[in-house]
Amino acid sequence: MFIRQFLEEGIVGRTTRYDTDPGFNSDDTETVRIIAEHFGLPAAPLGPGRG
Repeated sequence: MFIRQFLEEGIVGRTTRYDTDPGFNSDDTETVRIIAEHFGLPAAPLGPGRG
């Protein structure tokens, strides 16, 4: 399941990258990338003005 990837990437868990890096995944690009990879979906690059 892709929850393991969320754990490994530090998106979820007891201590996350959000705790140490306030800019990490602020626009959810990491979350979208993991979900797209898991389900084999194309994912356009997201970022300011692209989402």
